[in-house]
Amino acid sequence: GDGKYVQFNVTYTTKSIITKAELKNYYNQLESSKDRILIGNEPQDTGTKGLIKADTDGTTAVAADAPLKLSDIFTFSYDEVTGVLKAEPTSKVSAGKVQGLKYGNTGATNYTSGAEISVPTTGLTLTADTTATTDVNISDVMSAFKFNGTDTISGFPAGSSASTLRASIKVINAKEESIDVDSSSHRTAEDLAE
Repeated sequence: GDGKYVQFNVTYTTKSIITKAELKNYYNQLESSKDRILIGNEPQDTGTKGLIKADTDGTTAVAADAPLKLSDIFTFSYDEVTGVLKAEPTSKVSAGKVQGLKYGNTGATNYTSGAEISVPTTGLTLTADTTATTDVNISDVMSAFKFNGTDTISGFPAGSSASTLRASIKVINAKEESIDVDSSSHRTAEDLAE
């Protein structure tokens, strides 16, 4: 009633939907970082591993001609009308594996024992206004498409799970007033909010 207070208890989650503007910005960041090196090409016979290719005998490993960059394995596209961001594997990827290159040491028989490099084949499309921040973390482009140091390159990074939060909102000195929205009254919601 008049002169007292009104209290509202609100429950909400921290999950939010990614907008077209946010997704376009994320796409631009991916494009700017496409020359980022995922795996270096300076492996040793023992110790330091890196990107290797097969020598002419097919089993001996030698250092790859160049490091593996993000642009070697994915191209990115963004449709401004539909708000869809896609990561598409390049011709260097087949059946979820980088072709002709492995991760390991140089030396005899090391190409055979080197690790095939896996890349994601699903979850490569993000859609604005439907993809949620809990589905993917677009705040740090460097956390996307990272090599795990063993045999796998990740895709879009998952976001943190949504939290359910509660808030209690108290309006002090509330004034109770009714208006007839169908009448020709000149009272507005702004008047009542004052």
